[in-house]
Amino acid sequence: MCGRDIGDIRHSLIGLDERDRWRSALKDVDHDFGHTWDSCHAFSLTTRLPTYLYVAECPEGRVVCPLIERRFQGEADVATPFGFSGFAGRGHCAGFVEEWRAFASRQGWICAYVGQNPLLRPDGFWAEGAFEPAQNLYWLRIDDLDELHQGLSRLRRRQLRRWRVPGWLCTDRDVLLRFVLESAEAFFQRVGAAPNYFLSEATWQALTASDRVELLGALRDDRLVAVTFFGWADGIADALFNISLPEGRDASTALLIEGAERLRTRGISLLNIGGGVRPGDDVERAKQLFGASARPLLHLKQVFAPSRFRRLCAAAGANASGQTAFFPPYHSPARD
Repeated sequence: MCGRDIGDIRHSLIGLDERDRWRSALKDVDHDFGHTWDSCHAFSLTTRLPTYLYVAECPEGRVVCPLIERRFQGEADVATPFGFSGFAGRGHCAGFVEEWRAFASRQGWICAYVGQNPLLRPDGFWAEGAFEPAQNLYWLRIDDLDELHQGLSRLRRRQLRRWRVPGWLCTDRDVLLRFVLESAEAFFQRVGAAPNYFLSEATWQALTASDRVELLGALRDDRLVAVTFFGWADGIADALFNISLPEGRDASTALLIEGAERLRTRGISLLNIGGGVRPGDDVERAKQLFGASARPLLHLKQVFAPSRFRRLCAAAGANASGQTAFFPPYHSPARD
């Protein structure tokens, strides 16, 4: 772990080789599965990128944020890893924004992209308008099962009745992992998933082994046809992946509700079921049929070294000042 004091705030970067320190830093801070060592370690087995938990502590509070470090032409920038994380904290630290920028500059980072979980934005550290809204995420309240079921559309209720019959559920992790390893790549190709969904075998194994992951499968005629992964932390959970054969596509409803009911017994009150790829698309409309509430995912784009940032964009043939969907634009697979 490296640490540095700037002003009244102590800044640290905890590496994946310090699992106990990572977990200790999250204590007493409301956080999501994406903040956990389990999640960050699992996805690092695919990216192979340096991965840290950034921690800032002052007498009045603590803020944390997982970060991956990427490089382009020898220069480093940081971003949040796969999942729903961003800054999370308790209390407040006066002057945090300025000292965060100073710390980032001393680390030599060109820029930062933070995907911010909207439920965890630490107002005691960031001003109200610091984060920009992105696409909607949909959240289910799962602490009241009657309310959960009443919010389902007629279509979702029919799917639930169709699948939740005796013998439909599989919870054997070895069987479920084998299905994922055999089916995930073809499934994500079929649905046109983004490149970061094509995960390594080691990542799937690590997720399956985590006690912070709920893993459920649907059987049809004793054949496994769909699997759903849930990651959970203190009070909130995420529906991470649903992988299915074509004949198991609509089993996702039953797996989602079954997962919600099981997560509720762990004290989880909110389940993030994700959002669409683009506003108003079929994926987003499908999430609305669960009776979920929408809250926009937030993001933060910061440049710490403007001249070096422009140089890297120019070297990549990317537009440094344009409105691009990918940040920083020099990492974009489809550069302007």
